[in-house]
Amino acid sequence: EGIAATPEDSTTTAPGYAWLAYHPLNYAVACKTCNSTLKKNHFPLAGSRGAVGADPAALSSERPLLIYPLGDFDAAPESLIGFIGLSPVPLSASGHTRHRALVTIALFRLDERVQLLQNRAVLLWLLFAELELLRKARSAVARARHKTAVETLLDPGIPFTNCLRSFRELHTTDRD
Repeated sequence: EGIAATPEDSTTTAPGYAWLAYHPLNYAVACKTCNSTLKKNHFPLAGSRGAVGADPAALSSERPLLIYPLGDFDAAPESLIGFIGLSPVPLSASGHTRHRALVTIALFRLDERVQLLQNRAVLLWLLFAELELLRKARSAVARARHKTAVETLLDPGIPFTNCLRSFRELHTTDRD
């Protein structure tokens, strides 16, 4: 892509929000590697940091470079990051939303961590098999069975749903 995006790209470099350490919105679901090893207390911004003591929802004037993954508090991660096969890619061609996607991908090493890539690969393989079986199914019973399997793999509760949905779209538009 020609753009190296890192947490250090932010214009505000002071780490974290110590005063929000015990706020419920600070407890987004994240694996130990993402939360403790990679993110630590970093919270890169493209602008100035909000007021100390503010509720996280009141910090909307900030221009965060990380995506908050839960609820409607922030843009849905799927609207900023898509996948080409196993690789995460920004969906925007330019601007702040592209920068956010690049920083999130870089900080959490979403395109480098072997375990993530392997887990995505297993689920993509299963999805591909079911999509092909659905495409080739001759009976209504077989179609229903494979359609249910595809829907199950694309359920929001399944890990890597965004990657799987991106793959299904690719399979639909360019199967080869």
